[in-house]
Amino acid sequence: MRTVPVAPAPNQSLSVVLNDLEVGITLRTLDETIYADIVCEGIPICAGRICQDRIELTARAAQLGFPELILWFADLRGVSDPRWEELGTRYLLLSSELLPDPDATPFA
Repeated sequence: MRTVPVAPAPNQSLSVVLNDLEVGITLRTLDETIYADIVCEGIPICAGRICQDRIELTARAAQLGFPELILWFADLRGVSDPRWEELGTRYLLLSSELLPDPDATPFA
């Protein structure tokens, strides 16, 4: 797992490289709910997805050709949905990192 750096701000955009993929993430807060837009390699993965504790944001990514893109928020002190005031501390945005398969043979 890898922590994606997010700031305690109600609205933000960032670009990160995850599993060798260029990923753009926009987080917006409306009322007390955070919504995510995620783009991978220029392809929209989700738009206006509600951010909830331990619910995958990128479930559609595999269908769009990016099975290695897995993002979700986790509450380190319970099971609350993320709030912008504690992003990056209590609420972490996490990504699964793929490890090389030790049994895989390289292409000849």
